[in-house]
Amino acid sequence: MLQRIAGTAVALPDADYVAVAGLSGQPPLIVDGSDRPFRRRVDIGGVDVEIRMESWLQSDTIRRMGFGHVVAARHHTLIVERGVSFAAFDDHGVALTTAYASNIFAPQPRYLVRFAAP
Repeated sequence: MLQRIAGTAVALPDADYVAVAGLSGQPPLIVDGSDRPFRRRVDIGGVDVEIRMESWLQSDTIRRMGFGHVVAARHHTLIVERGVSFAAFDDHGVALTTAYASNIFAPQPRYLVRFAAP
């Protein structure tokens, strides 16, 4: 499946696990996927980053502490969950922003229901 990331067409692997990592505004430094757990290391702007996908998605339904982890500059930066998990971090590996979509940590929609007075 082709997706546009930073203005570049990127082919995402058709796999149970997919990792995309790089610097904001630039094409990804790593686009990798597998149907099996894996570990990848990449240098992102001088920060050593380890991406660990540790679960068997076909058999694990819920795991404590996530399906994988991102460790940047020896700091635990992100717990990877089902769906989309995102982290932006500084040059010390400290998370500046984390976000989740399509999983249990994704923000839930909130609705305000007003009732008319009788």
